[in-house]
Amino acid sequence: MSTRQSANDIFESGKYDWSLFISHLAIEKILKGLWLRIMKIIHHLKFIIYLN
Repeated sequence: MSTRQSANDIFESGKYDWSLFISHLAIEKILKGLWLRIMKIIHHLKFIIYLN
């Protein structure tokens, strides 16, 4: 079961606060996947420090 499907199932059960939390996690996973696909780096510490 995907995170998105889990969020949807929780939403349908009426637990809206947990649904929002799980949806946030799903969005985070999507954004991280896009970031990694675009940048093609995982843990390049000098680059990460430079961004901050």
